[in-house]
Amino acid sequence: MLALSLMGTFVVFEYDQFHQFQRQHCQLNKELSTLQKEKIDALEAWDNYASE
Repeated sequence: MLALSLMGTFVVFEYDQFHQFQRQHCQLNKELSTLQKEKIDALEAWDNYASE
């Protein structure tokens, strides 16, 4: 019975860890997209400046 309750606790703990990982993964993907857009904007601005 003790083993079963420990397994249940570990399953809940692992699910929480997985859920936090998924949230962090989504957040990092959003930040990466934002940084890539900023990089493109900066490169375009530099190209416009250099071509003048």
